[in-house]
Amino acid sequence: MGPRAIKAYLEARGSAPMQDLMRRFDSDESALEGVLDFWILRGHVRRVELTAGGCKGGCTGGCHADGMQAESVVYEWVGAARPLRFMPPSLRGGMKNDSIR
Repeated sequence: MGPRAIKAYLEARGSAPMQDLMRRFDSDESALEGVLDFWILRGHVRRVELTAGGCKGGCTGGCHADGMQAESVVYEWVGAARPLRFMPPSLRGGMKNDSIR
């Protein structure tokens, strides 16, 4: 299990809960977090913590009694991150904000 394997898995699925990643890569949580942090720091993965009431589409047996999902941490592949660039309005001319890349 390396960064490329996790990248491929998250790209294909879009997102995955930590429990799923642990089963898929037969690894413990701390080892996976290290590799996921590699992608998080580069802006390619986002960690989403679901809170109480965070069940999507209602609880259908996968939730605890308090309404919280058993798998409460999900990692999403967000793709290539664009670096933020500041361009003063005086230099933009007639450019719209969404055209700055």
